[in-house]
This record gives sequence, C-alpha cells and structure tokens, in this order.
Amino acid sequence: GLALALLATLWVLSWRQSRMYTDIERLYQTTIERNPRCWMAHNNLGLVLYNAGRVPDSVAQFDEALQLWPHFAPIQYNMANALRRLGQFPQAIPYFQESVRLCPGFIDAHYDLGITLAAVGRLNEAVAEYQEALRLCPEYPEAHYNLAIALCRLDRFSEGIGHFQEALRQRPDYPEAHYNLGVAFTATGRMDEAIVQYQEALRLNPQLADAHNNLGSALCQLGRFSQAVPHFQEALRLRPDYPQARKNLEMATQALRQGQ
Repeated sequence: GLALALLATLWVLSWRQSRMYTDIERLYQTTIERNPRCWMAHNNLGLVLYNAGRVPDSVAQFDEALQLWPHFAPIQYNMANALRRLGQFPQAIPYFQESVRLCPGFIDAHYDLGITLAAVGRLNEAVAEYQEALRLCPEYPEAHYNLAIALCRLDRFSEGIGHFQEALRQRPDYPEAHYNLGVAFTATGRMDEAIVQYQEALRLNPQLADAHNNLGSALCQLGRFSQAVPHFQEALRLRPDYPQARKNLEMATQALRQGQ
C-alpha cells in the first residue's frame, strides 16, 4: 500500500511538473521564480517574448539580465534589437556599440549597428560599421547592399555602385539591389544601364511601383515615351495615390500627342 501511494504521489508530481513546463515561456518564468538572479533565464525569456511580439515585456527581461550580467555581448545585442523594433533608434545605439566593444568579431552586431546609425542620419559611422562587418564576412550581400545605400546617400555613387554590384554577384535574385543600382545609374546619367536594372528588378518582383515609375522616367529621358506609358500606368495601378507617376504619365502622354 505504501509503495502504491508513493508511485501515485510521484505520478502527480510528474504530471504537475510537465504542465508547468508545457511551454517554454512558463519554463523560464518558473526558473526565475526559483532563482531571480539567473541572468540566462531572463535573457531567454526576453527572446521568447520578443519572438511573440511582446517587445516591451522583452525589454524588461533583457534589462534584468543586463543588471545581473552586463558583460555578455548577446544580451546587449538583444536589448538593442528590441529597442530598435520599438522605434527607439537612438536608445538602441549604445547597446549595439557595447555589444561590439565586448565582442569585436560580432558580425551581425556591426551590421545592425550600421543600419541603426543610418536610420538616425549618422551615415559616415554607418559606413564604418558595414565595412567592419564585411571585413569580418565579405560574403554578406545585405551588408554590401546597405553599405551601397549609405554611400549613395553621401553622394559617393561610384563606390555605392560597386557594392550594389557585389551584392548582386553574391545574390543575383535581389530585386531591391537591382532597383537601387538602377537609381544609382540614373543619378550618374547611365540611363541604358539603369533601364536594364529596373527591368531586372521588375522581372524578379513585378509589384515594385517605384521601379515601374523610374523605368518609365528613364525611358522618357531617352525619348522612348510609348514604352514609358505602360510603366507609369502600372505604377498607378499598384499605387493609385502616386502623384509622381501620375505627373509622369501626363507628361509622357502629352509628348506622344505632340509627336515627340
């Protein structure tokens, strides 16, 4: 009778424990209840909450983890990403900076720091972070792409074009890179090359209204108005409230009427 009672008790305890750990969030919450100074549980619970879209709650957990273990680069990085997702870009920057100070070889932290610096207009610093990410990992098409964007925003188009091309060498099916390479070619007067890039962007993603509009504009600059009109029309179909495409369509239509 004693043995049966003991087995029944153990079964009840196991059943309760299995329910306690039915989901990963409860697991980490239970760990923290039993050991509030477990920085790893705070960090891991923060990641669970972040991935569930509960970003303010994740920030609170990352903050707890950092109070307990501030010298761990991944926690600094996780806090930075959560703040950035909340739109708090200036507040995220010091955490990204601390993550790369603690771990200089942290490639994604350099890259994400670059994105965040660019978002607040600190373009030269962003360029340096993208370059460091690429020094550590040259085969990183997204870093080449975002470095190219930053360089073009600084009017360093020839450098930017090179990085767009490198991004596309590594990842040919990258419609945004084709589109922005087209923008860079347009800015430097290389219209024939711009047209090729816009066309390739649209082959990969026909829903890019900006690519239709810019392709139409490039064709107009070469006097190819009849080819431009369908692209302005498609841009407006995709985005009816697109004033620049509407203006361009009127201009191209008028040019055709006048026999240009």
